[in-house]
Amino acid sequence: MPFENGTVNAAFFVYDGDLPENLVEIFANRRGCDESMITDEPSFGWVNGSRLLDNQITEESISHGSFYYLNLRRAERKIPASYLNALCQLEEHAARVTRQLDFIPKKLKAEIKEDIIDKNLMKMPPSLSGIPVVISPVDKVIIVGASSTAQQDLFVEHFFTATGIEPIPVTPGYLLEKNFQKTEMDVPVIEFAKDIVDDTNIGRDFLTWLWYFSEVEGKVSHADYGDFEVMLEGPLTMSAGGESLGSAETVIKNGEAPQRSAEAKAALLIGKKLKKAKFTVTNYDRIFVGNFDADKFAVSSLHLPEGEKMDDFNRFEERMNNLIIFRAALEAFFNKFIETLFADDIAETQEKIQQWALERDSK
Repeated sequence: MPFENGTVNAAFFVYDGDLPENLVEIFANRRGCDESMITDEPSFGWVNGSRLLDNQITEESISHGSFYYLNLRRAERKIPASYLNALCQLEEHAARVTRQLDFIPKKLKAEIKEDIIDKNLMKMPPSLSGIPVVISPVDKVIIVGASSTAQQDLFVEHFFTATGIEPIPVTPGYLLEKNFQKTEMDVPVIEFAKDIVDDTNIGRDFLTWLWYFSEVEGKVSHADYGDFEVMLEGPLTMSAGGESLGSAETVIKNGEAPQRSAEAKAALLIGKKLKKAKFTVTNYDRIFVGNFDADKFAVSSLHLPEGEKMDDFNRFEERMNNLIIFRAALEAFFNKFIETLFADDIAETQEKIQQWALERDSK
């Protein structure tokens, strides 16, 4: 999903140290191959952020103000299976007639198929896919347009191979170490339902707490960007236990306000926690709307604030700056969550949360 328009999927990474001075040259040396060189073997390489067939990487082509914008492209050619089978059937029929065969031996079938692939592969259009990547040297942040763990791992592998810099995913573990000098093992278990103790899953605990926080307070302040407010709404995915207990999930999406439904209340009271939810975050006149995945600590289908009508170059830079602001909001809400857990009045706060779950209105 591209970054220059529409909704975006985004996972955030940071890095230590400085980028190489010859960063553009590094990516150019590992650029995606020319279209004429794409074969049936998948190939990976860096290309222009907006154009998957544009592998000319220069300072001008990938620089967008203070950002670098690239795509990690996967390219290959394939003959569609149905078309390949049809061509094989024709050639096998011709071989039977010409050689007066009752059937086609396996070896001959394999030879026919290989010959057809050799003759037709390069006539096929290449299949292209890309993982959009935006690098902000000013903030030392990398925004990756990938919602799956496999894509994120692929990005990390190729970025590290190219630059020697290992991107660090912005996860609860990273934020705990950076801002609180703690690990996930240090975080106390929070009980959202009375007398139901579940293993700590910090991402889900955070998102479930954020649901409570959004309805009783909902506002945090950031030193650079001011106040952020949050609201959670459906569809909601609630789950009991860890990631391995996916069968215990409840998806709530029916009705005008799924978050106020009797089903949502019942799920809370039996110890289920939020795994995914739709959110709205506001920052004065900026409005962010999207879906948050607590396990991946990533957002999908994120609508960015509407900007002023301007040229594509400046519009892109504005959108990326808004993504940087959103990342700051996510960190601010997470910091508030951790501060709450380690506050002296956590026992009182936990009672309030349990009362919220027990007494909340439901429709």
